[in-house]
Amino acid sequence: MLRYPCLVLDHDDTTVDSTRAVNYPQFCEAMARFRPQMEISEAQFFRYCFDPGFYGMCEQVLRYTPEEMEAHVAMWKAYHQAHHPQFFPGIPPLQPLAFILFSALPVSSFRPVFLYALNS
Repeated sequence: MLRYPCLVLDHDDTTVDSTRAVNYPQFCEAMARFRPQMEISEAQFFRYCFDPGFYGMCEQVLRYTPEEMEAHVAMWKAYHQAHHPQFFPGIPPLQPLAFILFSALPVSSFRPVFLYALNS
C-alpha cells in the first residue's frame, strides 16, 4: 500500500462559513415557503443541525411531508448553485504550507463539484 502525507479538511463550517453564509439563509427561504408561522433562529438552526441533525430537524421539528422534504432539497441545490461560502480567514494562509508539506490541501465535501480556490 502506498502512503502519502496528507492533511484532509472537512468543508462545511471547518474551512468555509457555509452555515452562516449559505445554509441558514436558504433555510429561511424554505421556512417562508413551508412553515411561515414558525421561526428558527440561527443559533437554534446550528443546534438542530448538530442534534438531531438536519434531516432529523425536518422530520421531528418541522414535520415535513416527503413532498416538502423533496422540494426543500431541490431549493437547497438551486440556492447552492448561485451562493458560495467564503473561506474562514485562517484557511487561505495554509495554502503555501500545505503545498510544501503535502503537495495539496484536499478538502472533503459532499458537493458533486468542488472547485473552490484557496486564494478566492
